[in-house]
Amino acid sequence: MVVELKFLGTPEVLIHGRPVTAALDRKHIALLAFLAVEGGWVSRERAADLLWGGECTDSKALQNLRQTVHEINELLPAVIEKDGRKVIRLGQTSLHDLDIKQFEEARARGDYECAAGLYRGEFLDGLSLKNEEAFEGWLREQRAVYQRRALACLDALMNAANDRWDSEALERHARCSLLLDPLREEPYRQLRLALGRRGHFSEALRVYRDCVAMLETEFNHAPAAETMAVHERILLARALPWHDLPFHAATFVGRERELAEAATLLRPDCRLLTFLGPGGVGKTRPAIEPARRLGHSFLH
Repeated sequence: MVVELKFLGTPEVLIHGRPVTAALDRKHIALLAFLAVEGGWVSRERAADLLWGGECTDSKALQNLRQTVHEINELLPAVIEKDGRKVIRLGQTSLHDLDIKQFEEARARGDYECAAGLYRGEFLDGLSLKNEEAFEGWLREQRAVYQRRALACLDALMNAANDRWDSEALERHARCSLLLDPLREEPYRQLRLALGRRGHFSEALRVYRDCVAMLETEFNHAPAAETMAVHERILLARALPWHDLPFHAATFVGRERELAEAATLLRPDCRLLTFLGPGGVGKTRPAIEPARRLGHSFLH
């Protein structure tokens, strides 16, 4: 039996792809998530205190833990293992997929796209045990840890997209970052850069206003110099003529290899790109086309 345990975002438990989350209560989910994060043997006393320490005696908490483990294993056989009467852990013999394990493995191998995709939302989104302060403190800590790691993945993706001038990917990752944490200035800056490079100047300026309002309200300070520099470049790019390239009524067809090579070479530090070839071979149109396609990428 294959069990899937998803804790990044709204908790989900599936057996062979079939959701069974509704058959579990909050304490069941909380115990499974705690054991998944710990990753090894955990004393029964520690687990019982975390989940029931605030509402009953030690003996009653241990009794509740035994009952909860039994109920979970009835639905998900062998998903929790016991070693005598002292310790428990998430089953090592049962077949189960853990999203938090997959998330950490993806981060470790540098697959930030995969890791960001696995982060569907904050850890155990929507789950709370209001009478258990110990668990609530642990939950806040884990949510902060996983959010911080997800944001680091998105930062790496934004940097990579910026390096290869992929404005669509840069915009996508910046928007995802702002959804996770709308109080960071860097994603606003990256989003405006992506929008400006695509010629979406009005939206880029709206994002700037949102950024300024956020910084004023939350931190009572002005945008950083880097943010202002991007803003000024966008204002200048919007004010200047788009281009004075020759008009061609015919659609440009072919020469994709040369265009791809030109796009690779055209970077902010490229001051001159020359097309060489015998007269009449066709250099003018392949030179104009990259300028037409990539013109907005060069903010003034």
